[in-house]
Amino acid sequence: MTYFTGIDVSLRSVSICVVDDRGEVCREAKVDAHVDVIVDWLRAFNPELKSVGFEAGAMSQ
Repeated sequence: MTYFTGIDVSLRSVSICVVDDRGEVCREAKVDAHVDVIVDWLRAFNPELKSVGFEAGAMSQ
């Protein structure tokens, strides 16, 4: 199975959602906007992710 991840970035938090190739939500959460927190969350999901897309608003740094 193939998995895809969407990330919506803001200054303090990041919303992450993992879906499979059928469009089923496998995991989602809102985490702190720190790279190590995001990486740990994605690694905990475990399967190899095919694609990661993100959206950052105008106020994101």
